[in-house]
Amino acid sequence: MSIQDYKKTYFYNKAQIVLFNENGILIDTCNTLINMVGDKKQSVFDNFPFLEGIKAGLQKLSYEDGDLYFPRVEVSFQNKDWVFDFTFRRSKDDLSTIVWMIQDLTDQYMYLLTVQQERNESIIKRQLLEARHHSIVLQKEIEHLNKIHQIRIDYLDKVSHDIKIPIREISGMSFLLKEYVKEEKGKEYLENLSGAAQNLVGMIEQMMEISQIHSGQIQFRETAFILHELINIVVNTFKYSSKKSDIPVKVNIDTEVPVYLMGDKVRLSQILYNLINNALKFTLEGSIKLNVHLKQKKLEEKNCTLHFHVIDTGVGIEQQDLLYVFAPYHQTKLSKKVPNEGIGLGLTIVKELVELQGGTIGVNSTPGEGSEFYFTMNFKLQ
Repeated sequence: MSIQDYKKTYFYNKAQIVLFNENGILIDTCNTLINMVGDKKQSVFDNFPFLEGIKAGLQKLSYEDGDLYFPRVEVSFQNKDWVFDFTFRRSKDDLSTIVWMIQDLTDQYMYLLTVQQERNESIIKRQLLEARHHSIVLQKEIEHLNKIHQIRIDYLDKVSHDIKIPIREISGMSFLLKEYVKEEKGKEYLENLSGAAQNLVGMIEQMMEISQIHSGQIQFRETAFILHELINIVVNTFKYSSKKSDIPVKVNIDTEVPVYLMGDKVRLSQILYNLINNALKFTLEGSIKLNVHLKQKKLEEKNCTLHFHVIDTGVGIEQQDLLYVFAPYHQTKLSKKVPNEGIGLGLTIVKELVELQGGTIGVNSTPGEGSEFYFTMNFKLQ
């Protein structure tokens, strides 16, 4: 084959020349790509919407303007989709004639599209494999951390159990020794020893409680209870315990508050006890108020929302400390001035217990005047 034969084989069948006048009437074409012979009386503008869009520009095109080039034009014609490069110019021999050169790039475009699609699929597969690998590694790390966390919980459980037994024995022995000690000073020492032992047991139980909460092992049990009785038991605990205080705890329950409720009465008692106990620690004079009122009641759903307020006249909390008052092991600047026992987990446990049951909790405080801790909780109606 000669050079001309190769050109005809590989180039000529990929290009077409079309001649038409300013009105779009076909003058001549080689029909290499698109058969237009039967459309000589019809305007090319009608057959090709793309040309209609540039009709005004083509009519103003002069020979001096040179080529008007439109790359990668997608065209549907004669039941086939094409990708063409279009070039337009004025004929040098007849200025009323427009030369339209069409170059077929459909095969090249489809090849590039296929390559791009394969490349994208390859990238996606690689990313999926990387994500799967990271997921497996992360899952193993999580399992490892869970094992370590469980070992820590088991260790704390065993150690706390082993420590609480001798501490309770010390507390019991100090109580028995009071019967044999006649001097008031000696009885005071034994009382302090017993109180210190009970405080230590309380600290250990708080550490275990927060550990169970963070590990998701804590459970809530719904039972029927009478709210007034539950609150009286909690308040009376401070009257007859070694933590007895001269600060009175005043209770006010609105008449709208339902008497018979369904919920976790043990956790509610724990929340109220911790908040009242915290208030007593930092209140040297005045009183503690526990107010309860009905926030919302839905008879059709047989549930209600109660709002609890524990208000004290203690040392208060400074504004910068309010953000961290529920943080574990945190002590405020003013609270350090008041002697108290504890490791700073009581309020943390309260917040976790309230929120795990779908409630909310907050605090308002004024230094030197006192604090108000409030929380909402949902209960079912009996």
